[in-house]
Amino acid sequence: MNKNILIIIMCSMVIFASGCTLPGGGSVSAPWKSDDTGNNGLVVKDFYASPVEVHSGSETALKLTVKNVGGNNATNVKAKLYSPQTGTMSFEWKTSCFTERQCKKNIIDMCDEQRDRCKEICDDDRDCENECKSVYKDCKARAKDCKRIVSECKSNVKHVSNKMRYAKPDLNIEGEQASVSWRIQAPILEKYVKEDYTAKARVYYNYDTKAHFEIVAIPEEDVAAIEEKGGSVDYYSPVVTSSDSPIRISVDASQPVKISDVGDTFLITFKIENVGSFSPCNYSVSDVKCVKNKMNFIDQFKVTLPGNMEFVNGSCSNLIGGTSIHLLKGEYQIPCEVRINSEVTGETKYKISAFARYGYFENIETRLSARG
Repeated sequence: MNKNILIIIMCSMVIFASGCTLPGGGSVSAPWKSDDTGNNGLVVKDFYASPVEVHSGSETALKLTVKNVGGNNATNVKAKLYSPQTGTMSFEWKTSCFTERQCKKNIIDMCDEQRDRCKEICDDDRDCENECKSVYKDCKARAKDCKRIVSECKSNVKHVSNKMRYAKPDLNIEGEQASVSWRIQAPILEKYVKEDYTAKARVYYNYDTKAHFEIVAIPEEDVAAIEEKGGSVDYYSPVVTSSDSPIRISVDASQPVKISDVGDTFLITFKIENVGSFSPCNYSVSDVKCVKNKMNFIDQFKVTLPGNMEFVNGSCSNLIGGTSIHLLKGEYQIPCEVRINSEVTGETKYKISAFARYGYFENIETRLSARG
């Protein structure tokens, strides 16, 4: 007997026992999808009702699937279903879940059935029977989870994942995908009455953006020597490598930087921009609603300079330890005066990195209907 296979079968039945699985058959609504080709972290692959139309008092399910298409892991991924509405009035749909007692009975019945089937396969083999007993014991122990299972089933807020792995296109590895569902019961309507509803949901997750770039410095006398020979120095902005994320970090600075003496300064402007589909929010919230005074906030923006470089006279010094910033109209710019504290000989490159940590959310909707 393959113990692992048996455990997988039993675990899947535990999910069934909660009453939160999708009902089979019936038509489904056209899935709501977000664009996974833009600058995003998580995207909603689909959000739909199955079946999309039900009779008064019958059940349907709303299924939501998200995928990490960005360049970092998504953590604390949650989804919340808001009361579907018709016009401006909330409907009286009810969450459909088994009771805790029904959940336990379903699990025990399923375990008993698997135990009997296991004994038949073992055919009096003692080792096999002992393995069956162990699996049966583990299976029954899962009935203790029924309180949590039923509570989660009834909740509008679903825990999607602690961590969803990021995509690695260079290795042809797609980002992790996960799904949740809500099983709900249609309201009682009068005969021949049909009502159309809009179901809305919000997906919330924590995400990071990491950026790296180089600043090139050159002694002023080297520039003068080039120009004396009839040459010229081309000035350009640094090339920033920023991870695929809904928040983008870019930099504006003219380089190569001409340095005449130790301690010379120059200007770097950091730009933090929301390029995703919706909005950043407060980091690591317990629910999926955003605190008003934290909407469009980056929880932490941090810059790491090389040891022989520093921010001048307190300019941007708070970026070393990290600070929160408010993206007014979707972006924020931070001009920083920087000093090089060592002698520059020849063309010299200085590596600088920046990091942003934030929560992010996306709102979605789909259609469903009930008929009396």
